[in-house]
Amino acid sequence: MRPAIEAREPPPARGERRPDEPDDPRRVILERIELALGSEAGKERVEVPRAYSTSSELSASEALERFVERVADYEAGVHRVAGDAVAATVAELCERHDARRLAIPAELDPRWVPSSIEVVVDERLPNAELDALDGALTGCALAIAETGTIALDAGPRSGRRALTLVPDLHICVIEAAQIGASVPEGIAGLAEAASDGRPITFVSGPSATSDIELSRVEGVHGPRRLEVVVVE
Repeated sequence: MRPAIEAREPPPARGERRPDEPDDPRRVILERIELALGSEAGKERVEVPRAYSTSSELSASEALERFVERVADYEAGVHRVAGDAVAATVAELCERHDARRLAIPAELDPRWVPSSIEVVVDERLPNAELDALDGALTGCALAIAETGTIALDAGPRSGRRALTLVPDLHICVIEAAQIGASVPEGIAGLAEAASDGRPITFVSGPSATSDIELSRVEGVHGPRRLEVVVVE
C-alpha cells in the first residue's frame, strides 16, 4: 500500500507572501522599489561617471615624503635606510621589540634578513604556529603616498594574508620605487593580483578599532605594532 501523498500549497507568486509568513522589512522595501521602477528596471547598463583624477602631480621625491609623513601620523614606526642597511635596521627593530623569531615569505629577499634572527619560512604554517612567533618580516606589492597605505597582494614579497594578520609585530620593507602618489594609481597597480583572484590587504598603520564610546583597542584585526622600512 502506497503512503498517502500530502497535498502541498503552491508557492506564492513573485511579490506575494504566505498569510502566515511575517513581514521582512528589507524585502518589503525592495519590492516597493521594484514596483515603482517597473518590470524593465535593471535591464539597461548604467554608465557610472569616473571624472576623478587618476594621477598625481607629485614627483617621486614628494610622494616619498608624503608617504613617510602619513605613516608617522598613524603611529607606526618608519625608517628610511639605504639598501645595504636593511638587515641591520631589521635587527635593531627586533631587539627593540624583543623579537627573536620571525616568519617570512618563501621568496623574501635574503639581503633583508639579519643573521642574528631566527626565521621561519611560511609554508602554510598553521595560525597557532604563526601566533607563537614574535613577528613577521615581509615586503609589499606597493604603497600609496596620499593615504600612507601599504598594499599586500599575497604575492612573493607580501606572503599570504595570514602571515601579516596573525603575528603581533609586522616589519614591512618598501622600496622607494614602489611608492605611488595616489589611490587610483595604487589600484591600477593591483590589477594583476585582482584578476588572479589573490586577496589584497590595505594596511594604514597598526591594527586598531574603537567602540561606540571611542575606546581604542589595538591588535583586534591584525598586528598591534607596525614598523615600516623604506629603502631609498
